[in-house]
Amino acid sequence: MSTSDKGFTVRRAGHLVIRCTDPVRTAQFFKDVVGFTQKGVVQRGMHFLTSDFNENHHMLLVRPALDGAVAQDADSLVGMARISYEITDPIAYNKVVARLIDANASPELGSAKGRRFVRFKDPDGLPYEFYCRADNEQAA
Repeated sequence: MSTSDKGFTVRRAGHLVIRCTDPVRTAQFFKDVVGFTQKGVVQRGMHFLTSDFNENHHMLLVRPALDGAVAQDADSLVGMARISYEITDPIAYNKVVARLIDANASPELGSAKGRRFVRFKDPDGLPYEFYCRADNEQAA
């Protein structure tokens, strides 16, 4: 663990909250394609999803957008451009890529800075990235 001259260190991102036009569809996308498990659905149709309940109650909170709201273009507006999640190993990474292809999510593959990544958009057009460290290469 590193130290900080501010007296604290941020360990990791806890979760991402997204607003979407159809929370049920988006939650199902992340369950089917990414393999997240749903912890529950609470007030106003908010879906809590994660890959590991012991480590993190929810990595993603999917909630409804206001009626009539439209997705912003992350590439041209000020704001969050993408969220990135680390995949455990190259074999798991390849499975995620295959699921994205099967779901017609138009994944874009790349590599940089010692990692392989796949970028894609969810059903509302919000951008995501999954990556694995290239130095963990195993037989795929």
